[in-house]
Amino acid sequence: MHELIYPILQGYDSVMLRSDLTIVGTDQLFNEMMGRFFQEKFEQEPQVIITTKITPGLDGKCKQSKSLGNYVAIADSPRDKFGKIMSLPDNLIIQWMEVYTTILLDKIKEYKTKMSNKEINPRDVKLELAKAIVERYHGRKMAEREEKWFLETFSKREFPDNTPEIIIENQRITALELVSHCFPKKSKSETKRLIIYGALKVNGNKVDDPHQVINLDNGVNYVKIGKRNFFKIKLGV
Repeated sequence: MHELIYPILQGYDSVMLRSDLTIVGTDQLFNEMMGRFFQEKFEQEPQVIITTKITPGLDGKCKQSKSLGNYVAIADSPRDKFGKIMSLPDNLIIQWMEVYTTILLDKIKEYKTKMSNKEINPRDVKLELAKAIVERYHGRKMAEREEKWFLETFSKREFPDNTPEIIIENQRITALELVSHCFPKKSKSETKRLIIYGALKVNGNKVDDPHQVINLDNGVNYVKIGKRNFFKIKLGV
């Protein structure tokens, strides 16, 4: 019954809004056609419908969905946008380029041919995709900056220059306490999950026990949490 009632209610919504244009994914076409049907019955001008292509999400399986967490949000930071796009499966690069960028179609076809013929590394094309999307929402300078940061951090395995520094008093500290210093706003349960799922590395060593005691070096300790969170830990008062 839900599947029968939903398009009726959404169609009637177009009547109440006196909608003249609706932009939706292709999966909503039938519902919006119901809107046109009801508008004609109420002697309104039927709305124009523009549909956009539905693309698979970052997992390469299901469509992009907030509930599944496999999407890039407009509200994401430039760094998060860039990093998420670089995790995209290679077989989706061209499709995302066609849908989400203003790169000329001839250029996209060229990329597609070169990848098929193994004349170009898919990672390089993915970099162009990430840059194009970040530039579209945040400008060219920001896109170039994020590309530089990504290459230095992941390709050369370097810690970023602007890595935040955190001063900790105790040389011996549990993994749970360490991550809590880095993410003070996260709940204890969230922090535990991060560690258990293998997100924490201290000086290059993976730590997956929240209660493991870590002996911090007297100099700088390099902490990485997840793929894009870096911290320099120093001892002090």
